[in-house]
Amino acid sequence: MNDVCDKCGEVLEIGSWPFCGDHGRPVRSKGFEPYFDIALGRQISTPGDWNQAMRPHWENDHIVKVDDRGKSESYYNELRERREHRIETLRRQR
Repeated sequence: MNDVCDKCGEVLEIGSWPFCGDHGRPVRSKGFEPYFDIALGRQISTPGDWNQAMRPHWENDHIVKVDDRGKSESYYNELRERREHRIETLRRQR
């Protein structure tokens, strides 16, 4: 999906939007397009819906914070195992 300048027809590249390079005139924005977020399991119709879903919240007796995971699942598995090992070691020392 390429945006083009309404006045001169120049194709706008990443970093140039919303301004055309020749005359600096902003182009029309399509606005926010609603979509179904598979990871959250809900329809996102405004940026506020996404912010609300990602906001930390209480669940039972602990706080849940949803993080955008950019790393592989094995990284998080190893991290969890190291934490559990550290907790067990501290319990044995007491």
